[in-house]
Amino acid sequence: MSLLKSTSLVLGALCTLATGCISVTFPEPMPCNRKDLTSFPNEWHGIWSSHATGTDDTGEDELLVIFPDRLQGHEGDDLILGKNCVLRKWGRRHVLSIDLDDSNRKMILVAQRRGNHLDVLSFDASQDGALTSWEDVLGSKRVTTLHKNDDSTDKVREVQLNPRSNCQFRKLVKHGSTDLVTYTRVASE
Repeated sequence: MSLLKSTSLVLGALCTLATGCISVTFPEPMPCNRKDLTSFPNEWHGIWSSHATGTDDTGEDELLVIFPDRLQGHEGDDLILGKNCVLRKWGRRHVLSIDLDDSNRKMILVAQRRGNHLDVLSFDASQDGALTSWEDVLGSKRVTTLHKNDDSTDKVREVQLNPRSNCQFRKLVKHGSTDLVTYTRVASE
């Protein structure tokens, strides 16, 4: 199950914790040493639908509502920018770093708007070759695999990626295994 396909962007972040999906985390907000933004770009405000990528479990499009300082999923859960949810600009993209409750690690989403489309990338450990591609970019010492019950024979529960620099983070986004969801702006009536 991919991080963002079963629920909206907001609920996808929670899916990782609640359903046993494999978390892919980073040690700090990405990219490193960039200013935290207090609002989403004005051009992003509004209602977005993932119609092009499928539907949720009820057969309806996944909706994402972007306000100046928060995201709202189709079930009304909010992700509010602040200490636990950091937005940073990275070239034409924006990176959302979300604190995980049980650690000091961050889940990372990379988004870029193209006209009426919003592409959202997440790191997906369930894709074939994901660990190998991340180790190729970062080196095996910068990729840590944690197992359920700390038993190496049990299922993987988290993959920790520890890029040394923004250059390595860029390579992860470009060459690492990621999941892409495209949202389309819903026309206002």
